[in-house]
Amino acid sequence: MEEKLLEVDHFFYTRVEKRSLPLEASKSLISGHRDIARLMLRRVKKHLSSWIWDSSQVQVYQRYFNYLLVQSSLSLGECFSPFILTSCEEEFREPLLESPNAFKWLRDYFCGLNLESLTSEKEPERLLEKLLGRNEVLVESAFPVSTHIAYMFNPRLFVPITLKMVKALEIEGTGSYLRLVKSLKDRRIKPIEAHAFLRVFYEGSPSKRDFALLLLGVDRELELLLKASELWNMEEFYLAHEVLEEVWSLSREKDKRNYYQGVIRFALALHHYKNGDIRKALKVINRALPQLQNIPPHVRLNAQNLYLSASDMSHKLKNGKP
Repeated sequence: MEEKLLEVDHFFYTRVEKRSLPLEASKSLISGHRDIARLMLRRVKKHLSSWIWDSSQVQVYQRYFNYLLVQSSLSLGECFSPFILTSCEEEFREPLLESPNAFKWLRDYFCGLNLESLTSEKEPERLLEKLLGRNEVLVESAFPVSTHIAYMFNPRLFVPITLKMVKALEIEGTGSYLRLVKSLKDRRIKPIEAHAFLRVFYEGSPSKRDFALLLLGVDRELELLLKASELWNMEEFYLAHEVLEEVWSLSREKDKRNYYQGVIRFALALHHYKNGDIRKALKVINRALPQLQNIPPHVRLNAQNLYLSASDMSHKLKNGKP
């Protein structure tokens, strides 16, 4: 069933939406087959209005593609640009609209990427970090655009994702992104199939998030626990408690739900303590202790340390030594 769904989405992406055309155009530019590249770019221009609703953006893209066709040589960034621009159409819309000369901005952006210097970088995380540094001008769109560029470097390793996908999957950075990539690899899902699935099915049906995560093998509980842990270490205890509540809602086992409720109460107790409400902090931590003591099997937290820390906090608050 899962394989069939991936096949259907990939077929729709490549044959019906024809979104594979820009990718093929970029590949032909890289290979140096100028005649094929010209043919592919003309086909991309023909379908631009099918993918991009803003007519002014379509016109800028058309002018830019015409510019590419008359150049005697192109940088690596310029070769990548047809795929990146059409797949990240929403990510580029705002900077183009804000620029007094959108065509010049686009030309200068791809010329200035200097991707040739990154061809020897083999470490995925380092490559992404370097690309993020070069895409700071795109602000919150820097990460999705960087994944598209990384995909062009290594289409077997990186999954090109859009800003909508980043927000929907709640990808916090390179760590959660690379865990998604590993999950897809373990399930033998090709990166472009995952991209097609997310583009066709997921973006169109955000209510199907849980099913999409299950199909792609995303460990939602682990991602949330990592996020909560990060907030906890930053002493953002109330925000950590909110994330942990979502972990609790995902749990189906009674003992795990009871345990996570104890962790949530511990976070709230720390929040009250941080705000100077010692009385409320003591009340909440004492309710949390019995739950933290009953550690269920396979819980993915340092449960023993949490219990000892909570016990220590309770003892100090009772004795007036916070």
